[in-house]
Amino acid sequence: MRIENEIVNAIRSGDFEKAKTLLRAGEKISGEITSQPNFSLPFSEVIRAKEFEILDLWIADRTIETDVYEYDSFRNTIFDTIIREFPSDDESITYLSQFIGKLDNINDEIGDITLLGYALENAADVAIIKCLINAGCDINYTNNAEQTLLYEVVNKRMMAPEKALAYMEVLIGDGLDVNKGNVVRETPLMVAVSNNKLSYLDLLLENGADPNEQDQKGATAFSRAVVDQSSVALYDQLAAYASPDFDQVDKEGNTLFTAYLSRLTSNHQIGLLPKLLDAGADINQKAPYYEKQKSGLDWLAEKSFETLEIAMGTGKIEVNEQDDLGETLLHKVCAYNVVLDDRIAKDIYKKVKLLIEAGADVNVISAKDETPLMLASNNNIKMKTVQLLMSNSAK
Repeated sequence: MRIENEIVNAIRSGDFEKAKTLLRAGEKISGEITSQPNFSLPFSEVIRAKEFEILDLWIADRTIETDVYEYDSFRNTIFDTIIREFPSDDESITYLSQFIGKLDNINDEIGDITLLGYALENAADVAIIKCLINAGCDINYTNNAEQTLLYEVVNKRMMAPEKALAYMEVLIGDGLDVNKGNVVRETPLMVAVSNNKLSYLDLLLENGADPNEQDQKGATAFSRAVVDQSSVALYDQLAAYASPDFDQVDKEGNTLFTAYLSRLTSNHQIGLLPKLLDAGADINQKAPYYEKQKSGLDWLAEKSFETLEIAMGTGKIEVNEQDDLGETLLHKVCAYNVVLDDRIAKDIYKKVKLLIEAGADVNVISAKDETPLMLASNNNIKMKTVQLLMSNSAK
């Protein structure tokens, strides 16, 4: 049978004066009451009614424990109710500041989360977040994964963007480092890009977030936008604040541009190509691919006709430029191996036609003494390309 308590019953019935009279007279809510299954103190009723004197009386008689270190969890405690239900008017926030001032060890973590972190995690009103910080809650706390509070806010999936941005403004405004990464050096900006949170980017970038900062694997916010997300919108926002560093390499030896080209598999991704070339990407830049070095030009030769057409349209490709093997882009297109695929064979034909129209010299000889015609002749399925070359005086 549940044991009743006169103070609790008075609060739940809305008779706060009776409850205060009992508490002032020294009445307490015994441990026998609070230890009952599914029992919870009526914090919500007290806070919603702004009967803050009752909270002070509970602090005085130790019904409310003021040492954060002694708690096993923030759930189902006074802190949980404050975070979820505390009013944000000036008078209430003034009281809350006084209340927090009575707490000990407010920066101690419980289950790898601090009081401030718990408030952010559970979408507390921004006024409460500010109050906690002003009362001494440490914004520089990092959890076991070395994630900052800013990182956690940016990474939270279900938080309303408006609230997340308000939190971010508070944390950044109070001096939290926007470029501080976690244990694998992943920064808040990288997380925002990976989670496609476009609305977060401007605030981070305006406050010094570096899109060229590298994580443990050498990835950057730019590479996540370009290589992982293939997003023009993400790239454009980053590029409005900084130019991509095309000389950076990741742990695999890839640059931003070579990684992008190697992953370019469909035409919906090619909108980034002219932007990268215009930003200074070097089509001749090489990166390891299995046991050899492969250039952007090598990759481009293997891509679709539409991709090559866009690249040529930028004016950044020197059609007759020879690489260290003496090969031009036409050599590379003609050499591409076709395994009984008429569709690819037709694509090669169209690419060769495009290059010839752009002024490609069909008779350039490579360091291996090979011409484009010789390379195209290595497979009967490319016969139409051979005929096209010969009709343009190829030898």
